[in-house]
Amino acid sequence: MKKVLLIISLLISTLTFCQIKVDLIGINQYKRDSIISIDSFTFKYYLNGNKLKKENKFTTFNYSNLKLGRVTKVEAFNALKTLVLYRDTNTTVILDNRFAEIRIIDFNQLKDIKLVSHISNANNNSFWVFNTIENRLELFDYNLSVTKAKTNPITSKIIDITSDYNYVWLLTETDVLCYNYAGSLIYKLQNNNYKAIKNFNENLILQKENVLYFYNKETEKLNLISLSHQLINSFFVSQQNLYICELNKLYTYQLNY
Repeated sequence: MKKVLLIISLLISTLTFCQIKVDLIGINQYKRDSIISIDSFTFKYYLNGNKLKKENKFTTFNYSNLKLGRVTKVEAFNALKTLVLYRDTNTTVILDNRFAEIRIIDFNQLKDIKLVSHISNANNNSFWVFNTIENRLELFDYNLSVTKAKTNPITSKIIDITSDYNYVWLLTETDVLCYNYAGSLIYKLQNNNYKAIKNFNENLILQKENVLYFYNKETEKLNLISLSHQLINSFFVSQQNLYICELNKLYTYQLNY
């Protein structure tokens, strides 16, 4: 009986963690600057101190605003509107595709003051902010300077955030939370020691140590991504490509999904 139960357990484990195959399509050296994102037009974003750089093989754009302090987060999901968070001064800058300033939002100056620790892209003239005063994720309209939606309070510490034009996902110390654009909770997963998340076609890629997993929202299955990296410094997802930074090399994979 014990042998039967062991076999069943192994079968369940195998079914739960089927491997997602990827094809390696490129390996490139990258500069010692910190690469922080890659957008849908294959522009690479680098951060060197407080200087932000966006470049491909044809052109380079630069941006810096020293008076705002240290850059905390850069969001480039929408290649036409890059978000830059300066947590020390509680400010977010919106840049166009050539890194010209569209808007500077000082959350200290709003009628409804917010203390923002995390940001992520949204649709139209909005983006997501995590407001630590209320411990809520909020959809902020930067043209009108109003909050369009709020989640219920979130008490667990926020580790990472990712979004597309339909959903936003929070990785907390205890859970992975998915919300729609009304701020309603769609589903919740247990955080099994994940430290980073990215979305891919409304599914998720999650990092645990130096291993990546694929969460399929339709099947609700978690699958191992077939890779062999001793170190994953960071990873990005754009279009059908998965990018992995390992030391000073950038690996490009095509996701077969």
